Amino acid sequence: MKTFIAADHRARHQLPEILQAFPRTLRQLFDEKSPPPDDYVTVTIALCERVLAARAFGLLLCGNGIGISIVANKHEGIYAARCLSVSDALSAKRKNSANVICLSAETPVLSNIEIVQACLDSRVQEDCDVRMELIRNLEQRRFSRGVQNWEHSKTTIEVSRLPAPGERVSPRQSSARIKDEPVSKLRLLLGKTFDID
Repeated sequence: MKTFIAADHRARHQLPEILQAFPRTLRQLFDEKSPPPDDYVTVTIALCERVLAARAFGLLLCGNGIGISIVANKHEGIYAARCLSVSDALSAKRKNSANVICLSAETPVLSNIEIVQACLDSRVQEDCDVRMELIRNLEQRRFSRGVQNWEHSKTTIEVSRLPAPGERVSPRQSSARIKDEPVSKLRLLLGKTFDID
């Protein structure tokens, strides 16, 4: 299986050693001819799209591994897990069928190499299939209904006034008032009305 790797600006310094450890296995998504963007969101989107298109495996690195995990899991068909240890990696791959592993630059590079090795050597357990089928069914329902629900939302959120810096407000004052009324767009009332298409 092809394995792609990419990193944002906070983790890029680890790439040379990781690539050197797996010269025939890892494919760097960005190189000197196509320098990567600094933003972890853009890097993550690019890698996930490549993983999905090639039915491949992906490795992502950022400062702490959290942001890339969040963005990666917004993609239908991506199952990303933040791994800080070999144990995390084995569980993510074997028990949860993760196809993207998210690494932290705060983890020493030699430890990250061990995590990558564990991922590449492990296989998905057979008893994982039933759980993954349940996850895929949930995923298909949520992703297919997402746009429709957004367009036909009946919720209007009103925020009467934002508190000034340092101002203390009660939970009742600070909470958004939600009303059920037939509207086709989500309106945020922050002194003005903003329609989100």
